Amino acid sequence: MSKTTVDLGKHGTATLRDPEDVPEKLRRRVQRANLASQIFVEELRTRGDIPADIDLSDVDEQTTRTIGRIVMTEHPEYMEQQQDAVILALVEDWPFEYPKTAEGLAEIPGTAYDKLLAACKALEPLLSPNLTAPTPPEAGNTPFDS
Repeated sequence: MSKTTVDLGKHGTATLRDPEDVPEKLRRRVQRANLASQIFVEELRTRGDIPADIDLSDVDEQTTRTIGRIVMTEHPEYMEQQQDAVILALVEDWPFEYPKTAEGLAEIPGTAYDKLLAACKALEPLLSPNLTAPTPPEAGNTPFDS
């Protein structure tokens, strides 16, 4: 993959990093924000707001809206932090005079934020670490074989 250009309408364009080039410190912020949201969702399960047996990776639109409403009512900062972390991890350059920080991001026009969010959310899965076990080398193909 390579860098992506996002059209921000009358505000110009922004350049997104290749997800493989995102610095680890920025990727960790995304992971921490996701973890905070997951912990809260588990709290909702414990309280009974979400059925314990529901698979959250495959929920209907009504359940998604219910969860979103609860999160936005009780802890709107979770969603805001997660969205901002994804945008800030991927945005390499933008046309705004504000610094590329959460505070600067809050100053940009809403339409530009929405366009950045849509583009960055599409790339977010590529920011997750690869936790699969490596394939073991075949016999005779390791540096220790002679």
